[in-house]
Amino acid sequence: MYLSYQKQQVLSQLLATLAETQTEKDLRNRIGDPLLKLLDADYYASYVWEPEHKRFGRCVSLNMSDDTLASYDAYYRHVDGLTPLMARKHTTTLVNQVVPQAELAKTEFFNDFLQRDGLYWGLNLYMWQAQSNVGDVRIWRNRHRPAFDAQEASMLELIRPALGIALHRARSAPAAQDGASHAAPAVPACHSSQEPGYRLHHSAHPPGPGLPQTGGRQPGNACRRPESAGSRQPIRMTARMTTYYLPRQLIAIQCRANH
Repeated sequence: MYLSYQKQQVLSQLLATLAETQTEKDLRNRIGDPLLKLLDADYYASYVWEPEHKRFGRCVSLNMSDDTLASYDAYYRHVDGLTPLMARKHTTTLVNQVVPQAELAKTEFFNDFLQRDGLYWGLNLYMWQAQSNVGDVRIWRNRHRPAFDAQEASMLELIRPALGIALHRARSAPAAQDGASHAAPAVPACHSSQEPGYRLHHSAHPPGPGLPQTGGRQPGNACRRPESAGSRQPIRMTARMTTYYLPRQLIAIQCRANH
């Protein structure tokens, strides 16, 4: 995996954001733009499973219209066969790994909902702690870009442990901190997994095992940039870097969670 200097900077900014103390909604709002830059994507949405309503709600998004999201809650969640399948996954997953693009393109959900704002290629990550969903990220590109590939999936998977820890910690953060935060207006629920879709049976409540533990060779973060101007070159993520750097980022974030 190679990272340009610009993406090293974006990744550094994203990890710094995850280490800050903030509310869950603020965190999900703030990570959207850097994720789009990191993954060369166009659309971002994030939701949290609400077991009391048996649906995904508290949505935040970038580059999706309010009218489109409202239409989902009013109708398209009932014909959405994609979300229930994606929600079962607990690692970064390409939409086309679950539903082939040719099959997805035949559905009402794709043609009348996703395509309304231009969503075409998808990459999703659902995160769980015990039986609770702590949030998700749903990243999409328009049809004029290439499909997401294994490298982009690996990039999002690289930050999954830190993102899961940060979201879990943020759920217990107070609504106002340091006098700078304030309660945000409620956001209508946007996504649901009540409908089976693709004729596959599934529970109305997605399975929720704890966040998977990363084993063996772990993904990691870009190393610190040297001071010399000539060092601003793309870097290759080596095994030594991935097993050394990111665990220390996770320790820093976990330490904040414990205080």
